[in-house]
Amino acid sequence: MDKKIYTVSELTTKIKLLIEMNLSDIWVEGEISNFKSYPSGHLYFDLKDEGGVLPAVMFNGRDRLKFKPEDGMKVIANGRASAYQKSGKYQLIVEALEPAGLGALYQAFEQLKVKLKAEGLFDQEHKRPIPPFPDCIGIITSIKGAAIRDMLRTITERFPVPRIIIYPAQVQGEGAAEDIAEAIRELNGLDEEIRPDVIIAGRGGGSIEDLWAFNEEPVARAIYGSEIPVISAVGHETDYTIADFVADVRALTPTDAGKRVVAKSKRELKDDLEKGWVVRLQTSMEHSIETEKARLDSLCSMLRTLHPKNRMEFYQQQLDSLDSELNDIIGHYMSVTKEEVKNLYGKLMVLNPEAILERGYSITFLLPEHGIVMDAGKVNKEDEIEIKVKKGIIRARVE
Repeated sequence: MDKKIYTVSELTTKIKLLIEMNLSDIWVEGEISNFKSYPSGHLYFDLKDEGGVLPAVMFNGRDRLKFKPEDGMKVIANGRASAYQKSGKYQLIVEALEPAGLGALYQAFEQLKVKLKAEGLFDQEHKRPIPPFPDCIGIITSIKGAAIRDMLRTITERFPVPRIIIYPAQVQGEGAAEDIAEAIRELNGLDEEIRPDVIIAGRGGGSIEDLWAFNEEPVARAIYGSEIPVISAVGHETDYTIADFVADVRALTPTDAGKRVVAKSKRELKDDLEKGWVVRLQTSMEHSIETEKARLDSLCSMLRTLHPKNRMEFYQQQLDSLDSELNDIIGHYMSVTKEEVKNLYGKLMVLNPEAILERGYSITFLLPEHGIVMDAGKVNKEDEIEIKVKKGIIRARVE
């Protein structure tokens, strides 16, 4: 019996066909390792578990995936098994790839959210205020959806705006993100006199796939780079997109955006004006009353001051005060004078010749001149003298 002998090329081709025919649409779960991304957009990596390693390639994968594969990430791959004839190794040609346990879109959302937050695109300090009564509003959305009708109706009902620029844009599907980003840039590029004061970018509700354009990086960076404040109005209240985090204001719905873009409705403004006038009138009246009351109090005080009775009382008090001061001065003067007289009297008594009489001495006078005899040699025989003692006078003749 003749032996069938294969060449290496023939056998590898047969193995390749057998593998591809039997394993043409398979799902494989594993952990990524040795991940490489080439400039061509092709992705090369291994899928491994505790029992083996499977080489894999995803052509143009970088442009097709919503998330960024990384070493250590557990994924589920869909594709076909094949063999690379030149190396004789089998591999998995991947057509679809998603994180295990999480949807690919959710993984992409979280990755971009972390990236942009780290760059500061969500920082509050970059948020710009929305002008309360814009002269011109720019709206970026699909002209076919209900969102544009809801926004226009709400804005018109609340406060008619002089100008609204509607920029029709694709808000769903391939190319939508680039269309929205370009619309934002176009509105920013208009001449200042026609450029909108605020931009609303949004659409109605839908699935995460429907809303995905507002989770794309080009839209986020266009909003961040906009000189015009941007209100995001995507889906329903429970829907959150990357655009919501970057925008200056997040509206819960397109209808809510119509409310937020005009600070107050006509009725609210009317009520505020009425309340304002009432408050101003009341404040003005209260101020006038207080001013007149203060003026009246001042006049009454002045009248009391100028009243004759008050002036008499004032002068009487002054007179009483002067009288009291005069009495004090006289009393003080009399006291000082009395003390001085007493001192002088004491000195006089000390110098008084008769003061020695109190101590038993006497004073002799030579008659008839009544001169005091201070020298016995001055008295002659037969002179008459008078001797004064404490009690009485003695007359004598000198022998």
